[in-house]
Amino acid sequence: MPERILKNLSVKLPPLILLAGGKSERMGRPKGLLEAGNKFWLFCQLDAYRKAGGKRAAVILGYDADRYAGVLPLPGKETERGSLHLSVLINPLPQFGPFSSVQTGCTFFLNKGASNVFFAAVDRPLPPPEIWRELAAANVSMAFPEYNGKQGHPVFLSKKFAESLLPMPPEKTRMDVLRDALAADARRPVSTDFEMAGNNLNTPEEWSALSERLAQTYARPEIFMQCGEKRSGKTSKIRRMIGELKAAGIKTGGIIQPSFGSAHDPDGYEALDVETGETRILARKKAFPQAGERFEFNEATWAWANEKILNARKTADVLIVDEIGRLEAEGRGHLPALTAEVGNESALFWILSTRKDAADAVCPRLSFAKPVLI
Repeated sequence: MPERILKNLSVKLPPLILLAGGKSERMGRPKGLLEAGNKFWLFCQLDAYRKAGGKRAAVILGYDADRYAGVLPLPGKETERGSLHLSVLINPLPQFGPFSSVQTGCTFFLNKGASNVFFAAVDRPLPPPEIWRELAAANVSMAFPEYNGKQGHPVFLSKKFAESLLPMPPEKTRMDVLRDALAADARRPVSTDFEMAGNNLNTPEEWSALSERLAQTYARPEIFMQCGEKRSGKTSKIRRMIGELKAAGIKTGGIIQPSFGSAHDPDGYEALDVETGETRILARKKAFPQAGERFEFNEATWAWANEKILNARKTADVLIVDEIGRLEAEGRGHLPALTAEVGNESALFWILSTRKDAADAVCPRLSFAKPVLI
């Protein structure tokens, strides 16, 4: 198990208020609906929070709320993205700017018993997991990342400070003014080497200058590859990983292929749905095997397995596939589900169990990311 997957996704963070209610006049379209790779920028921001362990978020809409129809649930409704519970709220006073959206989100989460909260503007690139953890541990009224003197997002607010915001007049209040008015021991800048912490994506030019880097940073899953020889215990290791992930409440999906019959000379292989435990027969030993073709595969099960992999890419935190072998090296087997275009992919991490003799052929086919060997 890559340690940081379990470490990051198991962290308990305060809920996130994501501000997406502005007019986006300079950008010319809602910023949350800009596309980084195959993912709406709104989901890139939410996934940065998920990757740090975040489990509860609310998107605050205002102007252009109707343009998010079909992308987000209806206002007042909730959906899930991996193990993230996501709500959508409407700021009734968007003309008063971001502070009124912060008030909308604080009211929502404080009423649900939140101890502290984060807020972030949708046009501010969000930092890696370790910065979220450091912010959440700050025992101050407000904490925020800082790079070369530039303040970034997310902004951590203590419960007491968040409560103090609710009665303030939104037409006369700005968060930066409140930040600067806090005593030095009540606010904490958290130094970071994350260069985009000070960026603000307001114009098409600013977006274009960073779009490829944004896609690389936020839109693509991280891929880990476990390599081993045939019958070297790869599936047993994968099963242990699945158990650890599920025990930690991390939504995990995909396909594994346990053998049946003799461990050293199996009669065949099953395809097992990681999410539900459902199994189907994938392959049986041929009665009269030919050279290099010992097993007869069930094409219907291949199709079913590919559907399960695609579904995990759309709904899970972690995708697991065991195993990647000769067929995938030839472009068959599970590979079509791994190379298919999936918009707004939910899976943050892939863990692929791969036959050593197939790894070199499979890696180039996963052209959007370089796998890390584990």
